[in-house]
Amino acid sequence: MFYLFTSDLHSRKTHYEELYNLYRSNKFDAIIIGGDLFKYTHDKNEQLRFINDYLRDFLSLISIPIIILPGNADWPVSMRKLEKLEIANVKVISHKKYINLNGIKHIGYEYVTPHPFSQKHRTKRDLRKDDFIIDTESYTTDDQGNVIKVYEEYAVKQDIKNKQVN
Repeated sequence: MFYLFTSDLHSRKTHYEELYNLYRSNKFDAIIIGGDLFKYTHDKNEQLRFINDYLRDFLSLISIPIIILPGNADWPVSMRKLEKLEIANVKVISHKKYINLNGIKHIGYEYVTPHPFSQKHRTKRDLRKDDFIIDTESYTTDDQGNVIKVYEEYAVKQDIKNKQVN
């Protein structure tokens, strides 16, 4: 299989245009977008508008399979909207889900390792002992688009006890 892999497009139309030009000038079997389709924003609606105003039409121009894995800048509600577009060749792989493409399983692992940036939805802490303090002022959405604090969502899913910053 001959893949075109990209990530960190961050809603930059010039990056999407470069991706399209690479697609048109080569015989790829599939395109894999490894997250951060959207720019960092505190407004989930900004990403939803980008889907409606640009991304839906862009994805429709491509005839080969497109596998999308969410990145730490991509709000869950935006990924859900991409899934609902029902563009036949576009598949969003969420955490620990997979698709089979030409006999090869492609499995999603939608977390980033610890980093110096503010806490985001898909940062996974996987150390047994960890002094990391979660930024309690970071927000994300659930799949329905409800805004929630990252700490609350993270603490419930990871079943952790962390010190809060006062």
